[in-house]
Amino acid sequence: MFSNAKLRIHSMRRVLSVSDYAFNSSLPIAFLIGLLFLLARPLPAQSVGNRIPSTKAFDAGCSSAELEGISLLGKSVPSPARTDPEWARIIVDPTQIGLNQPLQLVEGFVTRPPDFISGNDYQATAEVAEEDLAWTHYSHDFTFKLTPDSPTYDYVLSYHTNPDGTVALQPDMEVEWDNASLMDEQEGFQRIWGAVPEFVWPSPGDRIWVLGHWIFDCGHNGNSDPRFVSYDTEIHPPQALVIQRLFHTALDSFPRQRTSEPSYPDPESYLPVTGVPQPGATTAPTQVPVTEADIFVSGNGGGANDLCSLVAASPAYTDSNSVIFGDGYTTCGSGHTVPWDPVNDRNYVFDIYPPVTDYTLPDTSGASTIVNGFTVYPSTVFPPTPDASLQYRVVDHDSEIPAHTCGGTDASNCLTVIPIICLVDNTTPPPNQSETSCPPVPARPTRLRVILPFKGGIANYFAKSILLGWDDVPNPNICGDGGCNIGVSTFKVRLHKFTINENGTGPLNSGDWRLFLNVNGQWRYMSPFFDTNNGINAFDGGDNACSGEALTDNGDDDCFQFDNTPFIVNTAHDATIHVAVGGFIARDVEASGKQAFMCRNFPGGCDPRITLGSFLDLGISNDDRIGTYEFDLKATGNYLPPNPDTPTTQFGCTITTIFGCNIQYTTTFTVETVSTGNPPSSADPIVGNPSFSGSNGTFITFVTPVTLSLVMNSPGTNFQYRFHKQGAPLPIFASSLPFPVH
Repeated sequence: MFSNAKLRIHSMRRVLSVSDYAFNSSLPIAFLIGLLFLLARPLPAQSVGNRIPSTKAFDAGCSSAELEGISLLGKSVPSPARTDPEWARIIVDPTQIGLNQPLQLVEGFVTRPPDFISGNDYQATAEVAEEDLAWTHYSHDFTFKLTPDSPTYDYVLSYHTNPDGTVALQPDMEVEWDNASLMDEQEGFQRIWGAVPEFVWPSPGDRIWVLGHWIFDCGHNGNSDPRFVSYDTEIHPPQALVIQRLFHTALDSFPRQRTSEPSYPDPESYLPVTGVPQPGATTAPTQVPVTEADIFVSGNGGGANDLCSLVAASPAYTDSNSVIFGDGYTTCGSGHTVPWDPVNDRNYVFDIYPPVTDYTLPDTSGASTIVNGFTVYPSTVFPPTPDASLQYRVVDHDSEIPAHTCGGTDASNCLTVIPIICLVDNTTPPPNQSETSCPPVPARPTRLRVILPFKGGIANYFAKSILLGWDDVPNPNICGDGGCNIGVSTFKVRLHKFTINENGTGPLNSGDWRLFLNVNGQWRYMSPFFDTNNGINAFDGGDNACSGEALTDNGDDDCFQFDNTPFIVNTAHDATIHVAVGGFIARDVEASGKQAFMCRNFPGGCDPRITLGSFLDLGISNDDRIGTYEFDLKATGNYLPPNPDTPTTQFGCTITTIFGCNIQYTTTFTVETVSTGNPPSSADPIVGNPSFSGSNGTFITFVTPVTLSLVMNSPGTNFQYRFHKQGAPLPIFASSLPFPVH
């Protein structure tokens, strides 16, 4: 563990606490959500700005047939026309066909939900989708709601006109990509069939940089009158995704190593200058606040990249009678294209900001660039002390990439790039995607510029995390613009008990529950890992420590415990920890041979199944959401979880059984504070002669002896100290690290 020698006391211009700024997105996002709820009200037409009208969905290719829906088995249901096509790429360049429309870049935050959510009708702002059309998906989508930076990216959102002439605005946009979780059940390992692995799944409040295909979702027209449709826009699928976890890590702390998923069971909020894990050490290295940037580039978009999903069937769907009384629509309009796009037509350039950054406060003293017609400045950064310098480390995720990441049947053809990482300050403007090299290193860098040099090369993926922070050990006696005593807390969060009150299949049938849990950005597929009398079910076998056979073969009142697989959470003092439970009940979408079964023809794609049998299968045996249950653990509540044995809202199933069908579950969480040891403390330096003490401090010469020491019984193993002339550049020490060590 390292200690900062207290060589001088820094003046304080402004003191901020973590609760004020550590989650820089918290207050702005909470404000934005409130604002967006207001925007959802009818507005005058002149308020739409540069947003795209929902009616442009028809120009992009969405069908206008049977907007009112159809009658099937005596029920009014959406028309199959909503799937013909399922998505339509928005026309930005009219000289290009829909498949070749340019990718769109969007920055913003994952929308924050209210403090506490429980219910089936609520779609979480980040979740694995419970249902997807079989022929256009290899796995369930991972989806999250993105609130774009306003006004810079307002144009990616839609607006629609109401029958009374008022206008409503799309509040946020979904970003969707086939999930590549560790789920390995009867339908196959999702690391094979999916596209985006868990390490880059975001959580509410995370900062987002995403580049992908800008589309209208043709499945949700909202009104039967084509003048008043309310189609929403999406990024679906992405091609490059960067998640910035603000003030916390999200490397999965699962206690065992798993196939295609390294585990990080120890506290991970450390950096190389302030101390790394030592062999044989019984304590963790000094924990410092970090921004964790999780980065993934892949051209694998699954069925959403297949031309068959983006154009109408041949001939185009026009009449439900053809589905109900005929053969339906089972032919692609223009054939199939491969689900993988090349990624080497450009470089990918983005900035990573350290703690503490205010993303809502442009640093107008810095250099600017023009983005979508708006002047954009760097965000304002508050170093913890005036002479703090940046440090970072890189974590590799190559072992976690899905089999189809690079377009092959496995990952053997995958090649990556070496990132260009630049230290920059506010004299460097935000990137415009033309950058190819680093500017000169400034005296006081305040952020990282990352350039992924794909353009013109043969690389086809990137999967790494960059953890960025300051070389300042948290110290309650040193304050700066970044605040005082911004240390790191460590917790063990456990799903102690998960009880299935009603399993969604009726009293005589077993349920197949696919349970997912998100704890502050650590996402896990939970179903195989419940506790047994031998340890963990998936590894050790044995009998359920609670009751019931398995989550994938459950009955009413079965219960499962997960005490043996805690989440180790590192976060800045006073920061919020978000917890979310969700998932789905697997039925025919996961059953091979059923018409609702996922596509399994890679890379050739699957033909449409707009037939009576397919829609009946979806109607009577589609998957169900188990219900969203999410909450925040807050410092103001001593990080206590909700009341134990908290049930979700009971709701009915989408299927029908003779005895009825409902879904409800109950959870009990526990939270334990983990001591990682206090950062070592240094005693005041002993200054010899010659020296002079005055109103401006103590002055010494190059021959003045200065004695540094640790406070008695302090656990430190090394000193970190720095001498430099006031106003002079920081000295640079010899180091093998890829950045200057000051």
